[in-house]
Amino acid sequence: MLDWAYPPLIIANAAAAVGMDVSIFFTFYGLNIIHKDHARKLKIDPVGNPAMPMPVPIPDIISSLPGMVPMASAMMRSRFAKKNVATIGELLASAREAEVRLVACQMTVDVFGYAADDFIDGVEFAGAAASMARARNAHVTMFIQRGDPMFDITEDQLVDARDLMCPMPVMPATKARRRLQSRQILKILATDRGSLSDIPAWAEANGDELLGSGEDGGVYVFYVRKADQE
Repeated sequence: MLDWAYPPLIIANAAAAVGMDVSIFFTFYGLNIIHKDHARKLKIDPVGNPAMPMPVPIPDIISSLPGMVPMASAMMRSRFAKKNVATIGELLASAREAEVRLVACQMTVDVFGYAADDFIDGVEFAGAAASMARARNAHVTMFIQRGDPMFDITEDQLVDARDLMCPMPVMPATKARRRLQSRQILKILATDRGSLSDIPAWAEANGDELLGSGEDGGVYVFYVRKADQE
């Protein structure tokens, strides 16, 4: 996500500016930051991160509509530009000029099917053990993550069941499920605490796979993959 790409690069540039020897280890979705196509891959999702302050308040019912991610991303980039905040590309260029080591997790690169030339110039590749060996001797270490990587799963349909009480969240989920093809993914948003048990039980009863669940800003998020059709 665009908003979580800034902290490691800002901190790294500041540390390098005061003479520190700096390296950043990028793993899983952090690889998007150093990907050549980072301008397209890094976005703002007002649903996935409802706590993100937007330039213009977006009602919950609007934020889940198709096309809101590109719009929200453009709005935030415009705000950054007006405040003279450096772009991710500029921060990366500054980091490389300051000899900040940008290290990609080799395991994640392989799992995601990336190649070395998918990344910007100067990126190194190493495993977690090599990164930890370097961190062990460092004066300062930080771990920055967006949150549960679950929230970067791409859904095929979204059900916004926020403010609906039991048993209502499973009703629109059931309707949406009928429209899905086999192996497609349904994302469900709910605020009813009963959904913490209802949605997993509903998925199991249908023979579907619960890919992940969690809480983000008081909203319960579920990802369900529809079972193969017989």
